[in-house]
Amino acid sequence: MRMGKMNKKVIFLLAGWQNKLWMFRLFSKFLVLNGYHCITYAYDDDVLSPNTEKTIKHFNEVKEDILNKIKELKKAGYKSFSIIGISLGSVISLMVANKSPEISKIILNTTSIDLSETVWRWDKVNPSFKEGLTQQDLTLSRLKEIWRDITPANNISNLKDKKILVYLSEKDEVIPFSLGKRLIKKFGEKNYSYTLVTNSKLNHLFTGIYNMLNFRSYLNFLKA
Repeated sequence: MRMGKMNKKVIFLLAGWQNKLWMFRLFSKFLVLNGYHCITYAYDDDVLSPNTEKTIKHFNEVKEDILNKIKELKKAGYKSFSIIGISLGSVISLMVANKSPEISKIILNTTSIDLSETVWRWDKVNPSFKEGLTQQDLTLSRLKEIWRDITPANNISNLKDKKILVYLSEKDEVIPFSLGKRLIKKFGEKNYSYTLVTNSKLNHLFTGIYNMLNFRSYLNFLKA
């Protein structure tokens, strides 16, 4: 979904897993009204699945599509590029930002340092997903190896000149808070410019929604 093509500042909005495009129309319109050309991505449900190779393929397809769009838009005269990733979208956002020097600002709305560790803890949250992995005789260490190139820990080496806004929740049952804190620790070790906003009350879904509705928070970050 593309809105606000007349605006020369570009922002990519990457949805969470199983989110639909219509859910982001309000946020896209708000960004357009504030001077952004907003390009929103949602995906088929199987973008993330126990089929580990297909997951890699799908993530890389989205990444490459965004990187190609950045090249096209830059040639067309667009000059500013930012990216917002929500939950699963934060994983792909880091893949893009780590590759593209054009991305200057990154917003991660609920995120983790490791995709494999995240899904490995889904015994109660999504037991069928975890079972789909263990039925293949996968171990956590093997899954980490397979998903090495798409996991956040391995896509944060080229963010030095970018500004990062991170939203986490202490009550997040889908992406454990401890995994988000480990990502923040890595940012600190690399002396990256980041801002952390922590929610102490809401679960994963409502944290993501609340953060997107809190327009002023991320708009101030984008405009700073």
